[in-house]
Amino acid sequence: MKRAFAVLVAIAAVAVLVLCVPAVKYAAVTPTVVHAQNSNGGCSVANLNGPYAFAAEGTLLTSILGLPAPAPWGEVARVDFNGAGSFSAIATVNVGGAALNSISVAGTYTVNKDCTASIAIPLNAQTTITEGMVVIGGGQRFVVTHTESFAVVSGRGERLGD
Repeated sequence: MKRAFAVLVAIAAVAVLVLCVPAVKYAAVTPTVVHAQNSNGGCSVANLNGPYAFAAEGTLLTSILGLPAPAPWGEVARVDFNGAGSFSAIATVNVGGAALNSISVAGTYTVNKDCTASIAIPLNAQTTITEGMVVIGGGQRFVVTHTESFAVVSGRGERLGD
């Protein structure tokens, strides 16, 4: 009787292993997929459209446009994207205690399907500020960092209204 019971337990154990191990094995192998894109399958220049509040801070490393360097950099702006690759902005910038108020700038932007983007702001014939950007929430927000060598500045923008 003991032997018959032991054989039954062994058969039951083998059956559990045969049925459960493959399921556990394949469940563990299946990775979770995470996408950094918005729900409509990606981004485009149209995601940035309308007015945004923008704030940035960092350090000016090399003097440009007569500004003192090295110096801390702080900036706030209203940025208006047109949804087609151009924008304009009105900004207040403070570099090392020198405040520049109501500065109007205009530039261009590109947005890749993976929601990475870039901005170009020509200040004069010799100086263009370039920024790398990531568009967040289908265009509700964005983060940027300057990519030129004269400054280490990063910032955030958020759509106004809605």
